[in-house]
Amino acid sequence: MAGPQGISGVVNTLYVNSSGSAAFVGFAFQYVCKTPAYVAGVGERAVINVQASIDLLPANSGVGVRPGYNVNAGTDDNFGSWHYQKNNGTGAAGVTNGMTGVLNLTAGSTYIFSTAVNDSEGVGFASTTYLCNTMVMIVKV
Repeated sequence: MAGPQGISGVVNTLYVNSSGSAAFVGFAFQYVCKTPAYVAGVGERAVINVQASIDLLPANSGVGVRPGYNVNAGTDDNFGSWHYQKNNGTGAAGVTNGMTGVLNLTAGSTYIFSTAVNDSEGVGFASTTYLCNTMVMIVKV
């Protein structure tokens, strides 16, 4: 929902909710739930909230989550503190994790936002089902 243009306020929102499967190798991030492209205006920031849920996460594996993005169709990247949840049980279990971050945008650049997910324990595990969502609020400051 776009708000009225002015000195500051909400300019746009982007949201993606999806599922799929992926193999997680070591600490390498998978970039999932990618938003449509957004061209930044002057003085804008992105407030990015991401969540991921892994079904049947193996014991001693973890779900690491960070806000992800790429600029001008470049390489996917992520930022912020590494927030993770570990399956400390003896068998596979569902684990959910989330994180929020703020990214200053460069006017005229095109951004795609995503949920960056990895095995936070670095063990890696075979293809498994995930659910994710990426919600972005573009604000003018």
